[in-house]
Amino acid sequence: QAEMNAIVLDNIRTAEAAETATAEQNRQYERGTAAALTLTATQWTATPTIDSRATAEARLTATQIAAITTATAEAQRTATSHAATQAWIDSWTDTPTVTFIPSHTPTVTPIPTLSPEQIALTPQTANADWTPYERDFASVTMVLVPAGCFLMGRNDSLDNEQPVHEICFNDPFWIDKTEVTNDQYGSSGGSWSGGNLPRESVNWSEAQDFCNARGGSLPTEAEWEYVARGPDALVYPWGNEFVQENVVSSGNSSKTEPVGNRPDGASWVGVLDMSGNVNEWILSEYRAYPYDPSDGRENINSDVVRVVRGGSWGDGVNFLHGYFRYYYNPLFAGYTVGFRCVLPYQ
Repeated sequence: QAEMNAIVLDNIRTAEAAETATAEQNRQYERGTAAALTLTATQWTATPTIDSRATAEARLTATQIAAITTATAEAQRTATSHAATQAWIDSWTDTPTVTFIPSHTPTVTPIPTLSPEQIALTPQTANADWTPYERDFASVTMVLVPAGCFLMGRNDSLDNEQPVHEICFNDPFWIDKTEVTNDQYGSSGGSWSGGNLPRESVNWSEAQDFCNARGGSLPTEAEWEYVARGPDALVYPWGNEFVQENVVSSGNSSKTEPVGNRPDGASWVGVLDMSGNVNEWILSEYRAYPYDPSDGRENINSDVVRVVRGGSWGDGVNFLHGYFRYYYNPLFAGYTVGFRCVLPYQ
């Protein structure tokens, strides 16, 4: 811009100089003409000559000045336009955010939450997939047992525990969380008094009648073992390794203990004392495997030997497995045998 201004200034000065020269020539011409008027005709020899080249150069310089002036103005307008554009660009500090406002709020359909009773209708395939769930029936805590399958028996054990075979339950059922106590039975006529001790010294019919009065029955042999071992077919209710502190047995006791006194011995559905404390009467007649509920072994009217399960306070480790089975005459009533009840799914 400074150079352009200097050029304009030089051109202006040149133009002014040309105009001054022309004016001087015009003055000289005027003076010469005046002098010539005093001369006689004979003295007049020629018309004064005007320097046309200087005049043309002056005019050319003026044209150049006008062009330069116009270019300068145009350059100024362009620079001003560029400066305004750059200022507009500089005013943008961030990319504008476009917010879309939905025309309506979408409707979300909630996924219904299933209750444990509903979940129990789906067959379970692993012990860990089930979360223990309990509920009171007439002040007695019972545990929900879901539908599912398991392998009953053990091939590397006693002959009466073989062969291994699959048993499935299409319907859930309920089972007492603990063995029936003296308080629940309504009598302390067993060998040891104490309201929370398991009721023992009852025969098979007395136990079955008590469960019937509650709207249930003694568990079948398959129901009992499924509760004790689950789909994983565990050796013991709590796992596959024996843990003395999980069970009331001859290794740590000389009598029964309050029910539920060994919580770490709970089975996969949360049932307590399925190993030790007292043997438990089973609904089923004692027959060879494979177990078949339709072969008459669940006939409650026949006076036949009945299965007992679970081992007792007087038994050692070999009688405490979840698959151990033994039998007694249904009239037997001893201080090592108690029971628990089951209810159908409702």
